Amino acid sequence: TSKNGQPFCASCFGQHFARRCAACAGAITGLTGTKYCVYEDRSWHRECFVCSACKSPLIACGFVAHGTHVLCPTCAKDRPTC
Repeated sequence: TSKNGQPFCASCFGQHFARRCAACAGAITGLTGTKYCVYEDRSWHRECFVCSACKSPLIACGFVAHGTHVLCPTCAKDRPTC
């Protein structure tokens, strides 16, 4: 791929320019069809987008933002509100 007219291999592009997963800090490039989720200013690999409490996948079940955490609806009910 390229950036500002300069060619980069996928690895170097990911290392220097890609978004970072909020869970694993790995590069999210999308160059190989990788799917990812974005909420506000954070991004996650699809497989890393899990409940902060119970670790269940959040794709297609919804989530609740609780500070820096993302929670499934069940775990969100158990958290006190601030």
